[in-house]
Amino acid sequence: MTALKLLAEVGQACAEYQDKALRNLKCRRIQCDEIWAFVGAKKKNVPAELKGTFGIGDVWTWTALDADTKLM
Repeated sequence: MTALKLLAEVGQACAEYQDKALRNLKCRRIQCDEIWAFVGAKKKNVPAELKGTFGIGDVWTWTALDADTKLM
């Protein structure tokens, strides 16, 4: 649990830092993309008892990247 607690604390500190430091950015070129993956099983192979369960099946992660600074 100690490692998980540390990860949670570091994550919170990073979120607070980014919320303060990454404001009013001068982004000119944004590249957007998506990443497809699956959790447990692909959508077509999800067992009937798990269909409709949040977090099971196909998942999409949408990204936006500043082409100049490489900020994500």
